[in-house]
Amino acid sequence: MKPSKEDIKEWLKTTGRDRQWLAAQCGNISKRTVDNWLSSPKEVPLATRALIGRLMEDDRLAGIEQRKGRDEPQSQIFSVEVDLATFRDYSRAALEAHFTVEEWVIHACELGLRRVAKDKVIALPGTTGEG
Repeated sequence: MKPSKEDIKEWLKTTGRDRQWLAAQCGNISKRTVDNWLSSPKEVPLATRALIGRLMEDDRLAGIEQRKGRDEPQSQIFSVEVDLATFRDYSRAALEAHFTVEEWVIHACELGLRRVAKDKVIALPGTTGEG
């Protein structure tokens, strides 16, 4: 991608970056050089235009990943408060099953969900719903 001067100016504006930042990205050239490229008939060197094009493409891809992340289900955290004796019972059961307490609780929840699904004949995520 070899962006035009107008493309570069618009990209800087929409990303909230300034010409000083762009100068640093282009190998610590002066801001005045960037100003001259973007405000005069002087052309941006081809290699520098290619570099700026890659920066713009990286931003575009990062934006896609960011939006994609918002569309995907996010992990949720929940906690359970129990007395010390119950926690010790859970810890022993987890140890016997070669799980951490967290893994053991998740496993117990999954088993309970499967039992409910079987009794109610509901489809679980990742299954076809056929018994």
